[in-house]
Amino acid sequence: MRSLRLSVIAALAVSAACGGNHPTTTPSSTWTAPAILTHVPADSPYLVASLEPISDQLRARMLHGFEKRIVQLRKTLEDLRGKPELAPWVRAGLALLDEVKGTDATTVWRSLGLDPKGRFALYGLSIWPVVRLEIADPARLRKVIEHVTSAAGAAPKQATLDGHPYWSVPLKEVTLVAAVTEHEAVVALLPSRAVEASLPLVIGTKLPAQPLASTTKVPELLGRHRLLGYMLAYLDTHNALDILTATAQNELDAPLHALTGPISAACRADGERLAAIAPRWVFGYRQFDETGFDAVGVIETPASVNTALAKLHAAVPGVSARPAGQPLLSLGTAFRPDDLVAWLRGVAKQLHDQPFACPQLAELNRAGDELAGKLATPLPPVMRGVQGFSLVIDDATIMPPEVAGHLLISGDLVADFLSTVAAAVPAIAGIPVARDGKPVALPLKQLGIPLSSAHIAMTPNRLVVSAGVDSAQRASAQLAAPAPKSSPLFAMSFDLPRFQKLLASFGQTALDDYSYLRSSGMSLDVADDGLSFDIWGMWAESGPAAIAAPPAAH
Repeated sequence: MRSLRLSVIAALAVSAACGGNHPTTTPSSTWTAPAILTHVPADSPYLVASLEPISDQLRARMLHGFEKRIVQLRKTLEDLRGKPELAPWVRAGLALLDEVKGTDATTVWRSLGLDPKGRFALYGLSIWPVVRLEIADPARLRKVIEHVTSAAGAAPKQATLDGHPYWSVPLKEVTLVAAVTEHEAVVALLPSRAVEASLPLVIGTKLPAQPLASTTKVPELLGRHRLLGYMLAYLDTHNALDILTATAQNELDAPLHALTGPISAACRADGERLAAIAPRWVFGYRQFDETGFDAVGVIETPASVNTALAKLHAAVPGVSARPAGQPLLSLGTAFRPDDLVAWLRGVAKQLHDQPFACPQLAELNRAGDELAGKLATPLPPVMRGVQGFSLVIDDATIMPPEVAGHLLISGDLVADFLSTVAAAVPAIAGIPVARDGKPVALPLKQLGIPLSSAHIAMTPNRLVVSAGVDSAQRASAQLAAPAPKSSPLFAMSFDLPRFQKLLASFGQTALDDYSYLRSSGMSLDVADDGLSFDIWGMWAESGPAAIAAPPAAH
């Protein structure tokens, strides 16, 4: 699996070299960059930021479960109060509890001097993380910090820069720097040798040579991927490569260069080739409101790769980004395995014809050769012509054992698929299934399956196995169901509360409390700008109509 992943990544880089740029987008004329972005360098390799304040109701949705954990932590700390030789973090936690005594979830943040609607940004000075957070009461926050650090027995160094006080904590080769300015709290982890030169950028007395706020990068990303401003995150691989391969030395990059050593021209070229397949990794929300959420992560790829991957698409009944109804579980794929193999063969050939010259990437060349060898063997005939499958379970119980659902396989050779299965399971071999779409009852007793009813039916391009009291009607309905206009490459959804109850009936411990969600799911697809991974959910209690992101800018 590791070699396969490496081969696909490397070969995509070869495909990317053949060209294809993203269509440009025009940022909205109403876009105004929040002040917090004026401190972010435009060439920062990564950013995680909240760009717009959200309402109290939506913030409560976003932080659901966090308050419950805080209550649990409060109880744990209180149980430790008064015991001897408490760890520093426990003493700090108890001091913080004293500061928020008498508050609840709606007032706790302001009681600390924070602004619950404040925006924040996590970004890199070179590769080093800096966090900025808008605050409401700087004097109050400073007092809280001093109380907590004192209780923990910490003694951070205190100094000022141009009249701005700050704290610093040396940690061997790196130093933690923190400050509370008039409008922001800021924390940074920096190489100790770079603190003096970087401190003005961290505290904000000096702006970057080119602030992110002065560019169109953020509004273009929001428009291109139809994202709301509540949250935006990205990793810019070209900026990261520039840091890794920079020839001009500076104290921020020096620790990284000490680890990697000099980067040759060949390795720089191969790095650019790899960066070309995924210039940015972007994450954000397309919907977040009182009905639910839709989060999306996009790996941006060039048009040549998108076009090749888009050819894998198939349309399979039941495979959609959002399932019909509210099944207990739905799972499906919609791509042709033979087309996927053909594409991977082309990818392996491109890598063989244009191998990486950088010694550190030699493993990718070997992985490409390994992939080519594995793909030389043709697919089993039963897999040829398959377009995908969908599995839908509407309900299931353990006692008594019962399942209401179906499995649909789409493809031109489904009869061959059934013959292969029948050869392995003799009880199926005698079932008189024709390609006429008529459901035939499965011999459940012979198969040792303790269900009340199950049927199998087939047409020239669909095979359905259904279960439940209405299994015959379900099988017929699935054979007659129209294929969607398009299907994602992969999709999965759950009714999480019901699924948790089903797991509990098996004796499984719930991983978390999902009662606040009615349903949730994910899908993987090829979009105009790259590979798109969506995660969505619907709240158990819905509110006003959804407020979704605007259409993509063109």
